Amino acid sequence: MLPEVTPAERDVTPGRGLRVGYVSPDLFTHSVSYFAEAPLSRHSRSRVQLYVYSCVGKPDAKTVRLRQQVAANGGVWRDVGRLPEHQLAQLVRQDGIDILVELTGRQYTA
Repeated sequence: MLPEVTPAERDVTPGRGLRVGYVSPDLFTHSVSYFAEAPLSRHSRSRVQLYVYSCVGKPDAKTVRLRQQVAANGGVWRDVGRLPEHQLAQLVRQDGIDILVELTGRQYTA
C-alpha cells in the first residue's frame, strides 16, 4: 500500500482540469464496456483530463473503438493488464488522478 498523498503533494494549479481515471478489465465486448462508453467519450475536455487504465487480456474491436474515442477526446489510454497492483497504484499517483472509477462488472447469479 502506498502512503497517503499529503496536501503538499496535491496539484492545486488554478484552472487545472479535474483528472478522472477509469480502470477496468472489461473494456472489450462486455456489458460493462457499453455502459462505460458514454463517460469515456463525452467528458468536457476543458474541465476533465481523462485517463483510462485498461486491464483487458484480449483486446477486440470494441477495445479499439473505445481507445480511439478516448484519444479523440484528448484522453490518455494506458494498457496496464500486466502491471502488479502496486505499480498500477504508483502510475495512478504519478498521473495525479483526482478521482479513480473502478469499472469491474459484477454479475448476479442465483
